[in-house]
Amino acid sequence: MPLKYISLCCFLYSIIIPTWANSDSDAASYAALQMQLLLSDQQAAEEEPVATSDIEANEIQVCDAKVEKVHSLLQFIPSADQSYGPEAKNALRELLLLSKNSVFDQSCSDWLYDILAHFNAVKLKNERYKQYLYSVLANNNDQEIGALAVAALEYSLLHGALTLEEWQKIKAALRYTNHQELKQVVILMSQATLRKTQDEVVFRQQADELLALAAAGELGMPLKIKPGYLIGLLLTNVQRDFPDQFMLSYTKYHKRIDKPARFEKFIRNYISSSPSADRYQLLSLYLNDIYSSDVKLNRRDANKLFSMLQKLRPEGSLENSGLMVIWRDIVTQNERIISDIVQYSSANAAEKVYWSDLYAQNESKVSQLPL
Repeated sequence: MPLKYISLCCFLYSIIIPTWANSDSDAASYAALQMQLLLSDQQAAEEEPVATSDIEANEIQVCDAKVEKVHSLLQFIPSADQSYGPEAKNALRELLLLSKNSVFDQSCSDWLYDILAHFNAVKLKNERYKQYLYSVLANNNDQEIGALAVAALEYSLLHGALTLEEWQKIKAALRYTNHQELKQVVILMSQATLRKTQDEVVFRQQADELLALAAAGELGMPLKIKPGYLIGLLLTNVQRDFPDQFMLSYTKYHKRIDKPARFEKFIRNYISSSPSADRYQLLSLYLNDIYSSDVKLNRRDANKLFSMLQKLRPEGSLENSGLMVIWRDIVTQNERIISDIVQYSSANAAEKVYWSDLYAQNESKVSQLPL
């Protein structure tokens, strides 16, 4: 007790004790005075400034210790095949306990990503850990949750197809994703479909639900992800993993593409990889999309589209084939947009001769028709 309080108590003791036995009210006053002094002492202690730097340093130290502990435990699980020994089981048990007793936030979350990245790398399946991951996704609105959702999706697909509940939680977390994270999501879903982990019908449904979020402005944070970007991702993966489905996918999504000129590589690759009458029909739809677009054709796009048309021209030896007949129909029906592409491109005059001669022949035939 501080010296001032000791002196005061002695003084009060010398005054109050002689009459204490004769006065209950004096005793109550003495007790009240003691309480007042104690409360005053406590208030003074609470008003002393707190060193926030010391608190922050302590938090960093605690977080570093947790990360170091996680890394030391993961060393006991070098692979999925080596996860059944007693040391590996004990390490896994401690990792699960540490995860469940920790709070995922921006200040200290590296340890959670480290565990998940390691489990994904060694393909270690653990149902209890998967349940823990989804509990984090369901109860967290942190902006970093989008990255965790991507890793959680990868981990879930090790166990098989997503359940409806898991997909709903992944989809909700993707509201906080960025463009690169969404790209990984589409790749993971497409590859899982290719491996038959999930059905193609499920993949198409997932794509439609993500597009609905993008159209509603609810996909991506802080930057909203537009439907056109997502459609580009979907078509890229469909062309790579399910090339036979590309025409169906393009036909399904083409009306929602806001800049069709930028999709020329998809059309070019699809048709040139296996030239056929059926695939060439997609070119006519694509050219019509460019013509109908509100986006003005620029020189850069014109150069790419001109290069695509040059590449897709059938060989002269196929003059009488069915493919050449279809080609003639396509260039005739889309003369307006093709003429603009040829005009705005920076190709030299020699490269443009084919097109000027082609449309000159068409004009000659039209002028010879009887009135």
